[in-house]
Amino acid sequence: MQQQAAPVLVSSQRATPMTRVARNIGWLVFAEGFTKAATPVANILTARFLTSTGYGLLALAQTWAVYASMGADLGVNGYGQAEAARACAGPELVKLAEEIIPFRLVAGLLTFGLFAAVVCYANPSGSGIAFLATGLYIPAFALGTDWLIRGRERFDLVLAANGVGAAFLLIAVVLVGRGPHALPLDALAWALSYGVTACIYLGFLHKVSGSSLRLRFVPERWIAHLRQSLFVSLSSLILNTYRFFPLILLGWLWSPREVGIYAAPYRLVINLQSVAMLLPAAFYPVGAALFRDSAAQFLQSRRSVAMLMLMAGLPVGIIGCAMAGPAMRLIFGRNFAASIPVFALIVWLLPLYLVRSIHATTIVSTGFYRIQFLAPTCGLVLTLIASLLLVPGWGAIGAGVSQLAGEMGMVATNVFISKLVHGETALPRWPELSRLLLLNLVLAAAAVYLPSRLGCMGLAAIALTCYPAGLLALGLVNPATVMTWVSPASGRLAK
Repeated sequence: MQQQAAPVLVSSQRATPMTRVARNIGWLVFAEGFTKAATPVANILTARFLTSTGYGLLALAQTWAVYASMGADLGVNGYGQAEAARACAGPELVKLAEEIIPFRLVAGLLTFGLFAAVVCYANPSGSGIAFLATGLYIPAFALGTDWLIRGRERFDLVLAANGVGAAFLLIAVVLVGRGPHALPLDALAWALSYGVTACIYLGFLHKVSGSSLRLRFVPERWIAHLRQSLFVSLSSLILNTYRFFPLILLGWLWSPREVGIYAAPYRLVINLQSVAMLLPAAFYPVGAALFRDSAAQFLQSRRSVAMLMLMAGLPVGIIGCAMAGPAMRLIFGRNFAASIPVFALIVWLLPLYLVRSIHATTIVSTGFYRIQFLAPTCGLVLTLIASLLLVPGWGAIGAGVSQLAGEMGMVATNVFISKLVHGETALPRWPELSRLLLLNLVLAAAAVYLPSRLGCMGLAAIALTCYPAGLLALGLVNPATVMTWVSPASGRLAK
């Protein structure tokens, strides 16, 4: 039966699950690599140019725009990608695109109109022009069709679109970042970079669908899709409230400078999380199809992905905490010295996020939309309680503790849900997990002992050398197995 699959996916179906994941990661590293490098560089330059106060205002404006864009998404990014992965090529895929694209476009324009009206009325922080400029992100986001392209595993096309958008943003920040009107111009450049990316994605649609599309404005079908994506949308709303509430509360109770002190390290961690997300993003379409065809292979492959993510996430948390001072001074400059303890705290969001993401993405990709919203709900409740208790008195530090509390709640809930719907969690078996924890305890002891004697760079050099060797020595990495994932022996894979 696999030999008769749709042409776009036929060679992918012949490959092993981890080979498909490795192939997707390869394209994602190229597709997202420049973007994930250019975006934090642009953020760092913006923070240095605007200083903590100006950067805090920009962070608030971007946060409100991203939060408002949920009215344009309505859960389609998660729901639509899973549906595109499961759809057969041809009429079924074309019909899905023709219905969802105009739905998102109309929702995006309506949301932007409402956002602009609120900004003009409230003129937040006396920076209404910057807030309006960031609001252009909403229709640009709605116009994007990356959900369809990722669902069909065409990560080669993501390469071109994201690369051009990231280059646009980086060049714009360099050109306008030091000018007298840097704040609104930086906001505009950020929004337009998403517009450029969305236009390129639209140009690639015919390569994915195999035919030209005719947009269908059929409200009945929009309502049907909305019903299907309702719980994904609700989950996204709750998740983004968890992510943004501490920063928004800082903006209400503290100065823009305090917002900048928190936003700079927090966004750096978010950028690291987005890099880490390459692995579950690569597994998303594979898992969606694999769960339907072979539950045993799905569970085994997911466990392998989770192990890889923990191997990378735990040492980043340890080394990041140990090198927080030099990292903040080097990256953002002395103006952000107050961000050092914030970064040392919230860098631990990364390993927690890795555990959460592999569970959450596979719960959604396998169709359990409704129950998954319980996890962000738990995270939101913990974050709201902690933020209201800690942010008024502790500022940025309180916001960081609040994020950690919410993330731990989401991790625990996602693991429980995965056990309930999939029969087991994605966590590695205890023998492998115990050896990995032991290795990272040794690394943590080195992080406490070595910096005062060898310096932070010495610690980093030793960690980069000894940690991979420890993985090999403890049998946590099998080079032969890894080579089977990336070997072309399965035949030429479809792009």
